Amino acid sequence: MKVESENYGAKAQNKIGVRISSNKIARALSEGINSPLIATSANVSGHPPCYTKDEVIQEFQGRTYAPDFMLDYGHLQNTKPSTIVAVEDGALKVVRQGVLFIGM
Repeated sequence: MKVESENYGAKAQNKIGVRISSNKIARALSEGINSPLIATSANVSGHPPCYTKDEVIQEFQGRTYAPDFMLDYGHLQNTKPSTIVAVEDGALKVVRQGVLFIGM
């Protein structure tokens, strides 16, 4: 799988991530179609998270790539982002510490 993107400060990589959302709406959508949702974060890599539709619109203003569709769930609760862990050569590597703390 080849991943192409604008350089937003993160190095484009040929990797994918899998996330099980704690958001009831996202889980219901996925369960309703009996398939995972394929989506990116609603913010530019390296930028702070967006919590409203208006913040997402502002974040992507003037960029080549922007969301095609947004489901407005109102103002989301400000929380730490997801923890990201990579598996490289059979070993775990914490890429980003988030709401789930992983001590390494």
